[in-house]
Amino acid sequence: MRRKRASEIFATVDPHLTVIDGGRRRKKPEVSAYRPEPMTDEQWDKAGGVTCNGCGRETLRLIDGLCPECSGVVRTEAEEQIEKKAMRRYYMDKLRNGTLNLSRMREGLL
Repeated sequence: MRRKRASEIFATVDPHLTVIDGGRRRKKPEVSAYRPEPMTDEQWDKAGGVTCNGCGRETLRLIDGLCPECSGVVRTEAEEQIEKKAMRRYYMDKLRNGTLNLSRMREGLL
C-alpha cells in the first residue's frame, strides 16, 4: 500500500486547506563540508604554535593566553590568595565576636 501525503489526507476533510508537504529527509553525506581534512605529516611539521604571553615559549595549546604551565602557576597563586583572604576573614570574625583576643594569638593559643 502506498503512503499518502499529508495534503492527500487533509484534502478529504477540507478541500480548500493548503498543506505543505514535508518531503523526505536526506542522509548527511559521509564527508561533510565543515569537517577539515586530516593533516599530513609535512603540514604538521610546518605548523607552528602560538607564543605564550607569560613565558614567551611556543605552545600549541593556550588557556587564557597562557601555556598550560603558566596557567597552572597563575591558578595556584589565585588559590593561595583566596586561602589567605579566608584565613584573615576567619580571624577577624573571631576577634569581633570576642572568642579570640590578641594576647592569646601572640601566645599561640588559638
